[in-house]
Amino acid sequence: MRIIDAKTITDAVRQIFLDISCKLADDVATAMESAWQQEKSQRGKTILRQLLDNDRICRKTGDCVCQDTGMSILFVEVGQDVHIEGNFEEAV
Repeated sequence: MRIIDAKTITDAVRQIFLDISCKLADDVATAMESAWQQEKSQRGKTILRQLLDNDRICRKTGDCVCQDTGMSILFVEVGQDVHIEGNFEEAV
C-alpha cells in the first residue's frame, strides 16, 4: 500500500494551477509567435503582440495570464492500494 500525505497533494495541485494560470503552454506561445510573424493585418499583429507581451510579463511577475480564470473542476483517480493521510477533499 502506498501512503500519500494530503499536503503533498495540496502542493502538487497548487503548482499545477500556478503553471496553467500564469503562463501560456510553450506550444501555444510558439504557435502565437509564428502566427504573429505571418499575420498580414496590422490589427491582428497588434493583438497577437499584446497577448505575447502579456504572457512574457506574467511569466516574470507570476500574475495570471487572464484575470478571469474561471472555475476549476478536478477529476481525480486514486488507485485501490493508495491511502491518503489527511482530508483528501480539502487537499484538492
